[in-house]
Amino acid sequence: DYYEVQSISENAFTNDQLSKTDFVVLNGLNTISSATIASLVSFAKESGTIALFPGENINFQAWNSLLQQLSLPRLTALQSVGVKVKSIHSNDAFFNGVFEKKPTDLNLPLQTKIYMSSGGSSLPLITLQNGLPLFVRSNSTTRAYLFCSSLTPSFGNFTSNALFSTLVLRMA
Repeated sequence: DYYEVQSISENAFTNDQLSKTDFVVLNGLNTISSATIASLVSFAKESGTIALFPGENINFQAWNSLLQQLSLPRLTALQSVGVKVKSIHSNDAFFNGVFEKKPTDLNLPLQTKIYMSSGGSSLPLITLQNGLPLFVRSNSTTRAYLFCSSLTPSFGNFTSNALFSTLVLRMA
């Protein structure tokens, strides 16, 4: 009710569309063109917000080019070991007003596949039981967020958890 949503394929994307938006979600892309990367980095530097949800079989070089410029961690490999969410960093300003008290016994989702990550100037907002971040935000002047897994069902059930919609609304 609060947002006007427009879905655009990567091939139909133009810079003119960015000038009319505040929030861009990249969902399920396996590769990202250098022209799209340049446009998105410029958009982020001009106060736009970007949410990144990788595809199932990403081109690491293309993705890491974008992630590096947004001060987000590089994606290094796909890990196919099911792991549950361990913690939500609820003290972070991102979660202000989301929880009445510090969450303890939440029914947290399982991710069967995740992209391992390293480097970048980011803050983990959700961490998995194996210590890897699942959801991070840039710790720079850009407002960029990275979910270190695909949203497809073969990667896990995070999208069926109420926490998913909360994340999207908070990013926007």
